[in-house]
Amino acid sequence: MKIFQSRIAIALLFTSILVSAGKAGAYDRYGNITPSNVYSLWSNINNTLSLFAPNTSLSEALSMMESLEFTGKAPADVLGQINGFRDKLSLWRANYNLLGVQTYKDVDGNEITPSVVFVNSGHVLDSLMELLWHIKPLEESYREYYKQNIIDGMEPSDVFGLVELANRKISLLIAE
Repeated sequence: MKIFQSRIAIALLFTSILVSAGKAGAYDRYGNITPSNVYSLWSNINNTLSLFAPNTSLSEALSMMESLEFTGKAPADVLGQINGFRDKLSLWRANYNLLGVQTYKDVDGNEITPSVVFVNSGHVLDSLMELLWHIKPLEESYREYYKQNIIDGMEPSDVFGLVELANRKISLLIAE
């Protein structure tokens, strides 16, 4: 039931972002979904990773980690970082007999846009929350990790930094 509720939450989040992006006139060179929308998802993913820490010192260490600054990144670069995270998460999920993280590819084979990156990021967040539910079932409400915190003006390089941060965090967690 909780997984079903999580899927509904992400569907509602996705729909609200599409509607709000359209109303705000957020049509830019990337389409309707902007890097700011993707940045919001990776903020949630980074916040969620701290919940997996088996002890307080690692939890604090994860919370203290900061994203690095990058420049000149494109959505394809961000997707490359996401693929690395997805691989690590899929291996971790396998320890709990869970399937790997779903991948979304543009059916038209068009360039990689924030929309493609957004959908893949949503799959990552859902898969991460499902893993958390298996490790710590019903310990707390997971709804807060599906927040929509849109920070205007984000670029692919900003998102790249958050995904790279998540990659460092998950590497520490898996090593634990």
